[in-house]
Amino acid sequence: MQDENHEDHDDQDGDDDAHVPDHDEHPPVDPAVVAARRARLADSLDAITVDDLNAHLAGAPSEVRQALMKRLSVRLDPKFIKGGVGRLIRTRLRTLSPDKQVEMAAELTAGIDQEAATFLGEESFNAPTPEDLDRLITHLLESHRPVMVRTYLACTAAAEAPVADELDRLLTSDARVAAVTPG
Repeated sequence: MQDENHEDHDDQDGDDDAHVPDHDEHPPVDPAVVAARRARLADSLDAITVDDLNAHLAGAPSEVRQALMKRLSVRLDPKFIKGGVGRLIRTRLRTLSPDKQVEMAAELTAGIDQEAATFLGEESFNAPTPEDLDRLITHLLESHRPVMVRTYLACTAAAEAPVADELDRLLTSDARVAAVTPG
């Protein structure tokens, strides 16, 4: 949170050029790292099959389905969609810009994010250790398909979460979530 009472106090200490970053500020991320994270997310989204999406949506909170419906401007009534909801969402996800893919992947995996927050607790969720992340992945894989867990982790990294560097490592080295095969 930023201090609402923060005004220009530089004239009080005489150092107009000094900038002390807020504790919430992060150094800019190298554009190549951003591109790699977004490519990893796109690969994860491409690997989701129609069956994966239909199964995920069947178990997702209703808020997830409603958010997807609103963002994609589609009717999520399977009887009106040839091939089912999963096919429509999968097709739409693949055509979005990288920025929109991050947003939609966040909507798609919002239920997993809520589950992760509950499982880890607020303090660990906000600053998970590598051990916390390992336990979280094990927990999530018990009830979610690996490609959906990978998509959640890739989306979190692509959204530049403070834990993005650790997620990058897991997404490239942890066999449970590293491998994707486009569907």
